Amino acid sequence: MAEPAKYITTDELKKHNKPGDLWLSVHGKVYDVSDWVKTHPGGSLPLTTLAGQDVTDSFVAYHPPSAWTHLSNYFNGFYLRDHSVSDVSSDYRKLVSDFTKIGLFDEKGHGVLISLSLISLIFAASVYGVLCSENFWIHLASGALMGFLWIQSGWLGHDSGHYQIMMNKRWNRFAQILTGNCLAGISIGWWKWNHNAHHISCNSLDFDPDLQHMPLFAVSSKLFQSIHSCFYERKMKFDSFARFFISHQHLSFYFVMCFARINLFSQSFSLLLSARKVPDRGQELFGLLGFWVWYPLLVSCLPNWEERALFVAASFAVTGIQHVQFCLNHFSTSVYVGPPTSNDWFEKQTYGTLNISCPAWMDWFHGGLQFQIEHHLFPRLPRCHLRKVSPFVKELCAKHGLPYHCVSFWEANAMTVRTLRDAALQARDFTKPVPKNLVWEAVNTFG
Repeated sequence: MAEPAKYITTDELKKHNKPGDLWLSVHGKVYDVSDWVKTHPGGSLPLTTLAGQDVTDSFVAYHPPSAWTHLSNYFNGFYLRDHSVSDVSSDYRKLVSDFTKIGLFDEKGHGVLISLSLISLIFAASVYGVLCSENFWIHLASGALMGFLWIQSGWLGHDSGHYQIMMNKRWNRFAQILTGNCLAGISIGWWKWNHNAHHISCNSLDFDPDLQHMPLFAVSSKLFQSIHSCFYERKMKFDSFARFFISHQHLSFYFVMCFARINLFSQSFSLLLSARKVPDRGQELFGLLGFWVWYPLLVSCLPNWEERALFVAASFAVTGIQHVQFCLNHFSTSVYVGPPTSNDWFEKQTYGTLNISCPAWMDWFHGGLQFQIEHHLFPRLPRCHLRKVSPFVKELCAKHGLPYHCVSFWEANAMTVRTLRDAALQARDFTKPVPKNLVWEAVNTFG
């Protein structure tokens, strides 16, 4: 005789949200993932952040059908007594199901081959310009090409972290190390750790690392309360040092973005050299070592220190375009404080993301980030399909009265700067105002 079903309430589920006692619900079935947290491919943060909730929407977004079999191993015999599904979630899950049935998550097109070819061409052109020319301007252009190489390899590394771009997992891992660690100098392990937290906690000021840039930037005056970063596990202090920089952040934004790559370099080593568990740490370090051998060696082939410095500056400045793109998608949208909640997961993604309108022939430039809403809702979807599914997402948002923000690249820049400017002015007046002069008044009064 079958054992009768056991039920718990949503309030009882919420109690199981601590390390060693992590329960979550998918489609009303309850799973104890306390042990899975140690080996979860996406890291521990998604599980520890969402534990104690029904996580059906986020689970179907990030996991292929094969993950359901593995998930069943953690079923603890309980069901949610008061489980319910909102109309928004129901429609969203139907979209995921429909896209799965027609094979969109598996069809990757020729985008990977084109990207690899483009990366190879850019790399060869940059190296050729350094080694086979004595012209100053060609050397400078080669540095700029290196920046474009980092951008394009970054897009491919981003793709390989979200879904399998190669024929099998082994080759996909090779692509990750090659495009991330070896070519761009960024640990793919660090990126996945950071990026998974961003997707799960989109635009949460204390959980989303992509909004935690104190003391240089603050997108909201809520950060002036020196709130605790649940990602970095430290307080983000709003002291006099932070206040000074944030008071001028709308003026320093593009300059800082030119050298933002330095932060990614340091974050990569900070993680890999820490005591935190990092899968395949040896591979990660070996890949970074490769970058820090070939790039300085190439720079050293330039004839003098002036050209070497300008080559590096050009590389960093051009790749700064990508760092600006990262900011455009989220800085000017809605933010909140606190952990993400599963009952409004779809809504959080739409309120916290911004699309960039562009013609199809410019998709290569944006690397899929121009369809940020679609990417956040369907992170496993190859970027070659994002444009195809955007009408369905727009229709769903309109049906449920949710925002679907889409503006031009230039308007997105203007919105971002306005957001930074608004926070800067609030920072100036937060305590004792910073002394102002006529130039400051002219710039900040009239923009």
